[in-house]
Amino acid sequence: MRILLLSQFYPPIVGGEERHVRNLATALAQNGHHVAVATLWYPGAASYEMDGDFGVYHIRGSLQRLSGLFAESERRHAPPFPDPELVAALRRVILKEKPDVVHAHNWLLASFLPLKAWSGAGLVVTLHDYSLVCAKKNFMRQGEVCGGPSLTRCLPCARNHYGATKALGQAIHPYLFRDCAATSTARTRYDDGGFSGGNTERPALQTLLADIRAGRIEIVVVYKVDRLTRSLADFARLVEIFDGEGVSFVSVCNHAGSGSSRT
Repeated sequence: MRILLLSQFYPPIVGGEERHVRNLATALAQNGHHVAVATLWYPGAASYEMDGDFGVYHIRGSLQRLSGLFAESERRHAPPFPDPELVAALRRVILKEKPDVVHAHNWLLASFLPLKAWSGAGLVVTLHDYSLVCAKKNFMRQGEVCGGPSLTRCLPCARNHYGATKALGQAIHPYLFRDCAATSTARTRYDDGGFSGGNTERPALQTLLADIRAGRIEIVVVYKVDRLTRSLADFARLVEIFDGEGVSFVSVCNHAGSGSSRT
């Protein structure tokens, strides 16, 4: 399988998410997959380099050129909306890599979404925080768990956290995702308590697959991929079913090498 990982930062810029992406890329490559990583350029970075068994593309965005917007020159994060220059750069990477799956880990996702239908690739999204629904990414407001995104909550909260210049873009993004989430009409829980994740013949999983084939499901959300299956081969088969039925798949958090989430 040809897999393209999207991460706005990547070693030597180091954090938990960056280590996760590198470890995942290494594990996937060791399992025989063709892997590439697309990440944001930083001063001194080569446009392309090899990291062990896979290649890393450093791509530039329009906002990254405005260094005054960012507190750290090496961490000029992707915007929470499509950046035209990043979209164009990702298109060039996709033309070269021809991925079967694109696995996004943060706001670089926003610049891939305009390309998804054109790319023909399945989309995997791993959520490492609450950035899709919270401007501060921690889902806390005034010391308490937030009641959910809205402009009246997000704008004052983002302004207090980031300052007035950065607040608007940060606040609008989760508000828009809230509106997207509102289109979901029903939620169903599929619970195979007491059954091993190494067995795909579990009652609730089989019910889920039947509902998917019947067109009743638009998105599957799991806490970790091993809640779906512990087998890489079974995961690949399930992902093919999801993709064939047009079903999105999201894993809220993963351990390195344990898999991904797909749309």
